[in-house]
Amino acid sequence: MLDYFHHESEFSRRYNFEVWIRSSYIMSAKEAKFHGILYTRLLDYIDDNDTLFDEPVSEKTTDEGFADIYVPSALNGELVIEVKRDDIYPRDHEVVKQARQYADSLEAEFFATCNSNDLFLFHYQGEIEMSDVDFYYFNLREATLEEAIPQLLGVVEHVHEEAALPDQTERERIVGVLRSFHSSIWPTYAALAENKYGRNERFTQQFDEWIAENDYSDLDEEKQFEVAGKQYAYLLTNKVLFYEVVREKTKPKYDPEIDDTVPEIETESGFELDSLHEHTTLSGLETHLQNQFETIIEEIDYEPIFNSGASLFADFPQNKKTLQTLEDFLSNIEAEEIVTLDEDLLGEIYEELIPAEERKALGQFYPPPKIAETLTHWAIQPIEDGQIPKVLDPASGSGTFCVEAYHRLDSVAPTATHQEIIDSIVGVDVNRFPLHLTAINLASQNISERTDRLHLYHDSFFNIDPETQYLASTRLGEQEDVDGVLGKFDAAIANPPYMDHRSLYPDSEHFKSHLKKIGNGEYYDGDKKLSGYSDAYVYFVTHGRQFMRDGGRMGYIIPTKWMMTRYGEGFQQFLFDQFKVRAVVGFGARAFEDAFVDGAMVMLEKCSDESERRDNTVNFIRIKDTMEVEDIIDTLNFDYPIDDNREMAVVNRGAYRTVAVSQDYLMDRDTSKLGYFLDAPQTFIEMLENPMMVPLKDLLEDSGGGVKTGANEFFYIDKDEAAERGIDEQFLSPAVRWIKDIERGQVLNAEMTDLRILDLHEYVKDVKSNGGFEQSDLEERVKQAFRDDGHTELVDYVREGEAREFNERKTTASRDVWFDVGQSYDINRKRDASILHPKGFKYRIFASRNEGIVPNNRLHCLYPDRGVDTMALLGVLNSNVYQGLVEAWGRSEGRGMLELAKYELIGVPVLDVRKLDEEELESIKDAYRALEAGESDAQDRLDEAVIEASGVDISVEKLQELREAVTERRNNRGTTSEVMVEKVDTLEELGTSTFTVGSEGSEEAELSDFM
Repeated sequence: MLDYFHHESEFSRRYNFEVWIRSSYIMSAKEAKFHGILYTRLLDYIDDNDTLFDEPVSEKTTDEGFADIYVPSALNGELVIEVKRDDIYPRDHEVVKQARQYADSLEAEFFATCNSNDLFLFHYQGEIEMSDVDFYYFNLREATLEEAIPQLLGVVEHVHEEAALPDQTERERIVGVLRSFHSSIWPTYAALAENKYGRNERFTQQFDEWIAENDYSDLDEEKQFEVAGKQYAYLLTNKVLFYEVVREKTKPKYDPEIDDTVPEIETESGFELDSLHEHTTLSGLETHLQNQFETIIEEIDYEPIFNSGASLFADFPQNKKTLQTLEDFLSNIEAEEIVTLDEDLLGEIYEELIPAEERKALGQFYPPPKIAETLTHWAIQPIEDGQIPKVLDPASGSGTFCVEAYHRLDSVAPTATHQEIIDSIVGVDVNRFPLHLTAINLASQNISERTDRLHLYHDSFFNIDPETQYLASTRLGEQEDVDGVLGKFDAAIANPPYMDHRSLYPDSEHFKSHLKKIGNGEYYDGDKKLSGYSDAYVYFVTHGRQFMRDGGRMGYIIPTKWMMTRYGEGFQQFLFDQFKVRAVVGFGARAFEDAFVDGAMVMLEKCSDESERRDNTVNFIRIKDTMEVEDIIDTLNFDYPIDDNREMAVVNRGAYRTVAVSQDYLMDRDTSKLGYFLDAPQTFIEMLENPMMVPLKDLLEDSGGGVKTGANEFFYIDKDEAAERGIDEQFLSPAVRWIKDIERGQVLNAEMTDLRILDLHEYVKDVKSNGGFEQSDLEERVKQAFRDDGHTELVDYVREGEAREFNERKTTASRDVWFDVGQSYDINRKRDASILHPKGFKYRIFASRNEGIVPNNRLHCLYPDRGVDTMALLGVLNSNVYQGLVEAWGRSEGRGMLELAKYELIGVPVLDVRKLDEEELESIKDAYRALEAGESDAQDRLDEAVIEASGVDISVEKLQELREAVTERRNNRGTTSEVMVEKVDTLEELGTSTFTVGSEGSEEAELSDFM
């Protein structure tokens, strides 16, 4: 902590007055608002219910002043409530004292203090120290006032009748004290930081470094200071809590086994640790705290927890207000029986202290506990000779995975000491804040045993190598007996931070340079080069591989994008080259609380033997309902009998669905799409792997995108408006701008649209061919040619566009003639596309027959190859079979949109119409013509014709129902629709089936064949 407020200069008084004025003005308005709401809710409740209380009074006059809220009761005893701003600690000594004085003056038996976050009801029985007064805690964040008020009055009634507060766990009370302190002090810390920034060079530079290293640059300035204030307040809270737990254990206590008093934790001096609260004044409190934090390091250790080093949080500003709040908090926490807290829960208090949405703002993302437990349990296995497995967490965060690793190591090596387990865990994080939490979490697993060292490194994982020698300099807490060599690990577990390729700090080279050391650098710049679009989690896997011994296991929770996107191709190649991919596990909304619907657990085993990798079976598992960790482990470890005759097995149970696929097959197939094995219904998987299906590109001569004008407002014009303006029809072509303007089965021609696109390219070409002028003069020569040929209205339209600066946009400015959209696109070629297909959709996908319409850039242009019947292909592309395939194949984007880039579209497996006999072709074509004609049963007929031609064993009704359920599930992803999740699951038949890729149909197998 910074030695900041030992004397108050004129500057510092003025500085803190500015902070006080700014924060107080905002908070006083909030106080008045909450005061009014609380009073109104109390009044409403008492008026509407039969209670022992009379109508409350706001601002009740007393000898001491005005009590905020007074609740009289002749039968039960009166209650006084003191309401404060959110930046005032309700357990502040003066606040509690004031409330008690009001209660004494009004002869009220009960008093409470609160702000809009927390309420403390006190049971005063003549205690001398206010911190010793018993209390009952109410968390107003998690309950509405309509819920909290009857609870509050009920507790008052209970005390009146029983002469004691009702039972409340010490954990609830302590968490309440911690939570209230944190939420009331951080706004002042944030304001202090904001005012100090730019006035103190060291603090300013430290703040800028903190912003950069934690990737907070995208936050606005106010949010940056808020996050800093919250982080510092939490670190201070956690240090105090940890110190108090340890201090209690240094007090001598009677041990009946030796008939003597001994401390549970011994200090070097033999004396117990001093109080943080006593033996100091307010002005000396900061120095006293710093001294005690240094003392615990000298007397016991815990340096990683109490030594902030040269960081932003070592120099954080204090003022008189924060020091007073801190002093009251210290007296409150020392009055509690804090040592009775379950030590295993000490580190977990963070998750209760700060709401999940706040933790996210602080840069902390937590997988559900069962996910961390599952990955850790699978990755950490017993090893020979009783050795303790070595475990690496390259992105430790607050230590969720490190703590799970501690528990797992304690299980697989039951004779290991606390320090031996700690020595087997290495954590790395670029952010010092969560690394402190990791230190506290690990050390608190067994506070009774001293923690001499922690292997935690405040550095980028990509600055660290198994052979590096400098790690002592980045260790969180210096130890002289460290040689700095990490070596190889038996397990790596992680929840890597999500950063897309555009946000890699300081640059992508920092993340990918390690690839030069793998093989011959082929993944860096060789034949197997990873995509430059790879997000950070990809590199956490590739770099993590270097730390693993052969046979070592990696268990990561990562996004599923690599299974669906083009950049995932190189990453998949890397995985298959380096690992047995043992399992990929995704989960639905009901699988875990707060499940990551767009994340998956990836279980990898490093393997240098290619034949072993090819013999491996990859289990793609979707967990549909709650499962115990042991059951998940058994499921993903199950060895399905996949061989040369059966490349896939699908096992569907009530709680999970497994698709087991030969890694040999995955390594050699053409496509890199894997997502459908995890998420798609079995029917869709079988259709995608059906030998009657071929990539769409096999049926096309060519494909491309529509026209990107760069200024739609200019280039698209209504036919009637164009006529009114006098624009000649020779410059206009029928166009479609919005996908929503197209109906399924609609033929696209000039009669179906009044929209036109301005196409001047042929005219511009003629002017250009005449030559005799500089290229830079071309635009003016075209305008002059318009005038000469009597197209003055067109000149006026172009000038109008220039007045609106359409010519200065990026796309238009790149053209020789900004209004010549044909310079970038062959308009005639786009007009000739036989089939137009959307690039993205939410609920419906279709392909439209095109007769001379120019499409915009949200449509793909498809040109069927010779020998491909266009009408039959249109029928296939408008069937629910095709939409089901696209649902499984496409890339789900925000707001439920499913996107298809060109490479994705032409890779979609579709029914090969070239292989159909005449009867099958005619059946599909007839049904599609009926769809174009608007016949009511046309869609069913079309679906039935495509199903029969594909050889898929499913009814039209079930196919449509299943496709609709999958579409709705995609659109509800993130908001979670359990009904639709249940519907998709319900529509899939339970049991086991296998099928061989490359042959028609599937083989049904008895469950006994596999289980």
